Amino acid sequence: MQRELLGYVYCDIDGAFGRFHDGDRDLLAMLASQAAVALANVRFAAGLERKVAERTAELEQRAGELTIINSIQHGIAGSLDLQGIVELVGDKLREVLKSDDIGISWIDHDRRVRSGGLYIVEHGMRLEPSRRGRSIRTSAGRASARGARLDRREHAGGA
Repeated sequence: MQRELLGYVYCDIDGAFGRFHDGDRDLLAMLASQAAVALANVRFAAGLERKVAERTAELEQRAGELTIINSIQHGIAGSLDLQGIVELVGDKLREVLKSDDIGISWIDHDRRVRSGGLYIVEHGMRLEPSRRGRSIRTSAGRASARGARLDRREHAGGA
């Protein structure tokens, strides 16, 4: 049984026909119930269409991400040199993140040295990687990685 008011039906007899009879009232009640069911069905269908559109967009995004991951895997399989792999990953990260600022560094935890950057792009300009290693320290006294992100202060010479 419907508990929510979706609208109402107003009927009036004007003129010589007089009042509504019980059968007329029952017929109008049935028509109002059918209209309420139709409105509820339209609302439900619109909600389903919205959910389908949202899920389709999510699936398309995931498919795009998997395509990028697949292209990186194919590039890695075709190249055994580290710099070639780093270039491929850096280019794909820029594409996925839509960023003009990306850096990838290599960290040697045993020697506590971070490379100057295997892949650096700032403001859309590709910078040549530095081959000189830099010592890095943490409060625990061991090397630490920041993933595929370089801190801007490190580029400017500060630590």
